Amino acid sequence: CGGTHVNRTGDIGQFKLLSESGVSAGIRRIEAVVGLAANLHTNSIQNSLNEVAALLKVTPLEVPSRVEILIQERKKLEKEMNALRRSVAAGDNSKGKSELAKNISGINFVGRTLTDVPPGQLKSFADELMAKIDNGIVVLITNTKGKASLVIKVSEDLSGKISAVELCQIGSKILGGNGGGGRPEMAQAGGPNSSSIPLALETIETAIRDRKI
Repeated sequence: CGGTHVNRTGDIGQFKLLSESGVSAGIRRIEAVVGLAANLHTNSIQNSLNEVAALLKVTPLEVPSRVEILIQERKKLEKEMNALRRSVAAGDNSKGKSELAKNISGINFVGRTLTDVPPGQLKSFADELMAKIDNGIVVLITNTKGKASLVIKVSEDLSGKISAVELCQIGSKILGGNGGGGRPEMAQAGGPNSSSIPLALETIETAIRDRKI
């Protein structure tokens, strides 16, 4: 800058680097503010830090350590919440197969409707439930932020007769979804009609009972 954009480098005043990135091989690009703009940028950062410190009820210098504590507390709460969700989905560990599952035409069946369980956790919950009942069909449907997610697991000895994919298609239709997909042993689907979750579960049970699949 000195001699080109200003008479001398000292005229720039404060220099604040904002970002640095690669443009092409051997060429780097930097973005910065100088002078009054740099002062305003620094003041803006300080004001934001002061606001965060006030919210956390600590001094600005204590913000990093306080944020780290909050992050660890959040991780702990998420872990406890996941354990609670797992407990609700899988049922009481003290219960035997006959208490966890109902008998539908000679098939062990477990159906659960859940709330605010991340869809990505349903498969592991279904695996745990299947391990408890040994063989049969597990259906889990969760309402998460107004949307329904469905996972169905069928034990291997039944998957040749009853397909999890076909059961998912039945449930997905009621939930307003597009049918879902997966394998005969495990399939998943979803839909926007979370209010239809009880009907979807009931219809899947009926399909198993009547073997309309």
